[in-house]
Amino acid sequence: MDFRILGSTEVLDGTRRVELPAGRGRALLALLILHAGEPVAAERIVDELWGEDPPRTAGTVVQGLVSRLRRALEPGRAKGDPPALLQTVGSGYRLAIDPESVDADRFKRLFDQAGNATPEERSAMLSAALRMWRGPALADFTYEPFAQRAIAALEELRIEAIEDRFDADLALGRGGELVAELEETIAAHPFRERLRGFLMLALYRAGRQAEALDSYRRTRSLLMEELGLEPGPALRELETAILRQDPVLEPQPTALAQERSGDTPSSWLPRERRTVTVLAVDVAPVAEPAVDPEAVGRLGARAARVAADVLERHGARVEHLIGDMLMAFFGFPLAHEDDALRAVRAALEARTAVHALDEDPSRVEGVRPRVRIGIETGDIVVAGPGAAIQDAVTGVVLSAAGRLQQAAGDGEVIVGPAAARLLRGTVILKQVERLPIDGGPATAWRVLELVAGAPALPRAFGAPMFGRQDELTRLRSAFRRAVRSGAVVRMTVLGEAGIGKSRLAQELAASIGADANVITQRCPAYSEGSFFPLREAVVEAAGLRGWRALHDLLSQGDHGRRPLGEIAGSMGLRAEPGSAVALFPAMRRLFEALASERPLIVVFDDLHWAEPTFLDLVDHLAREATGRIFLLCLARPDLIERRPGWERQDRLQLGPLSTGDLESLIVERGSIAPDALRRIVEVSQGNPLFAEQLLAALDDTTDAVPGSLRGLLTMRLDRLGPGERDVLRCASVAGMDVERDAVCALLPGDAHPFVERHLDALERKRLIDRAGTNRFRFCHALIRLASYQSMTREDRARLHERFAEWLERESPDRPPELAQILGYHLEQADTHRRATGTTSQIESAALEVSRGP
Repeated sequence: MDFRILGSTEVLDGTRRVELPAGRGRALLALLILHAGEPVAAERIVDELWGEDPPRTAGTVVQGLVSRLRRALEPGRAKGDPPALLQTVGSGYRLAIDPESVDADRFKRLFDQAGNATPEERSAMLSAALRMWRGPALADFTYEPFAQRAIAALEELRIEAIEDRFDADLALGRGGELVAELEETIAAHPFRERLRGFLMLALYRAGRQAEALDSYRRTRSLLMEELGLEPGPALRELETAILRQDPVLEPQPTALAQERSGDTPSSWLPRERRTVTVLAVDVAPVAEPAVDPEAVGRLGARAARVAADVLERHGARVEHLIGDMLMAFFGFPLAHEDDALRAVRAALEARTAVHALDEDPSRVEGVRPRVRIGIETGDIVVAGPGAAIQDAVTGVVLSAAGRLQQAAGDGEVIVGPAAARLLRGTVILKQVERLPIDGGPATAWRVLELVAGAPALPRAFGAPMFGRQDELTRLRSAFRRAVRSGAVVRMTVLGEAGIGKSRLAQELAASIGADANVITQRCPAYSEGSFFPLREAVVEAAGLRGWRALHDLLSQGDHGRRPLGEIAGSMGLRAEPGSAVALFPAMRRLFEALASERPLIVVFDDLHWAEPTFLDLVDHLAREATGRIFLLCLARPDLIERRPGWERQDRLQLGPLSTGDLESLIVERGSIAPDALRRIVEVSQGNPLFAEQLLAALDDTTDAVPGSLRGLLTMRLDRLGPGERDVLRCASVAGMDVERDAVCALLPGDAHPFVERHLDALERKRLIDRAGTNRFRFCHALIRLASYQSMTREDRARLHERFAEWLERESPDRPPELAQILGYHLEQADTHRRATGTTSQIESAALEVSRGP
């Protein structure tokens, strides 16, 4: 079935147009389409359809509307059969359809795919996407409150797609034929400067230079009269380029045209260097000589399947090698801040799952499962995030993991020295006295068990907190407001990883002391289930009073008779679990009961990892709960991308620590040399976690990112598109402060038209800061280092040489320091070439330049 909202709401069943109800029935369907595949609570449906003052019968009306929609969507469903499309989920409903069934989702997918396509492909894809629109988004709900945010978002995407399609058409050399369409589009969107720039360029390419300049004057007049603003830098630069008839305004040959002419442009940086944790596992069964080989093979294949399922569930990329050997990569194609810890957790769980096969009733006598696992961390070079593993360069880390696996006994998990350093404080290890195999690492450790509750990056929370007094005062004031008003107060603390959000929450709890109960719910990054934070909350609540006292408290008054039973059922702690939505009222009653005796602080930590349903629960508590409750939400800024509405809530942005506070924090850990202290303060740039990890890695080279932070930083790079990532990499060669022209000099010509847009995206993602129209600066030195180290040495050498050539060409006056800068970059190029074993012919040139003129 095809569900359409890009225009009026329609549903097509093949060629049949489904007859939909009018009024609130159609509105309910549109609401469910906007949340396709997700449960929508009945309470939320009532709020969205009736607002703050619904009739008492609203719930019954919703049930009737659902019944009418089910009859319309599944007219052939037999009486008594469960509905396949519009399902009941707890006290809510879900439209159980694939997002691809919704025209808006198909439009978004095409729009995203077009971003990295060639101009020819981009124009075709965006044209196809725009043909899906039959009118304004959700045209039959223009004034309905529930549709406002969706309409605004879809219409913004539509105009962006229109702009991108014009951009692609101009890149294909079109000009005059676009003028009429551009003028029509501008009439509907008069303040879109990008559209007006396209019109100026189209007029200029059509030989109508005077009209192009007149278009700029009319645009400037409109903006000044209506908005009191001058045109932006892009339009002003375009006017200047038209006045001087800059050749850059002429159509550039596209990739297809260059391919046809045999002039293939240089590529961006297709290869990358990554730090990964490699897990090698042998699940070949142990069999007596008389056992049939088919039985052995069947058990081995089953064990490999079971182990692979476990490893993939923990985020690994699994490759099947010869026989019953598996190799799993944690950190490729996507990095996580805890890849080494994930590997160990996956190994222990895989061992348990494979050994459990011995209890299978169908097992064959004389054959039993066996598991031997080796784990090590190191660098590989791959052709890109989507590359086949055969394209990875086989290096030390792959063979090291394999040798560790061979040295392991049945059921043993052996880790190498690099992985052991990353696992410090999170896994209990015992050193292996001597590996029973030649060529393995000099030292290795056997995994004994995990440290319960240990974070991937151990933090020194026991030390005094430095700085943050203003932030702490603001949190205390919000808590006191909840106590005075007797109403729920929510505050969201946003900050980058390691900036001190959890430490601040801990300090708040300590400063409040016995004046409030505190419950902390940590959202795990993966694998522990969406209800894990709620299990923590219930256990902590019981810890405050004891299970029997908590049960008695919840059984009193209007808290209901079965909240603990509902919570247990919804979390899957009994045979027939309930739904997530059914859990909302029970958790609300739990917190209200606790707050009835003493003010309650509920800390939601790492909310950026939370499942959508859990975020809905936080919204439900903030909106529906009563009592002296302070909801403290801790998250990275990524959360606002997922929940834009939270940007309007009371929030606190946690910035870097001051230099003085950071120095005090470092010195508190022990004595340190002044030079090392200065270096750590400079590189960590106000981030306490970065400072702690740099301090722990003082023996490492100061030009390297500490191993404990690589995954965390690579995670941010992995979220970038390929163009954005390579702009950042090229910029990292030039230093912390970079000229836009320098980046262009390091990129192929066909990338130049997109550099400005990529820089805008990098600024939005807080990776760079603009410093004028032609300069920008990395937000953090470690981001620059991570970007630089993600390139292969061959690419670094090539870019250092190109940057030196650009500097020499663009600096005709040759200031005294230029010789040193050129010498540095040529020396770096030579160093990287020597490290990779490639021929270097620039040593003499580097020495000559370093002497100066």
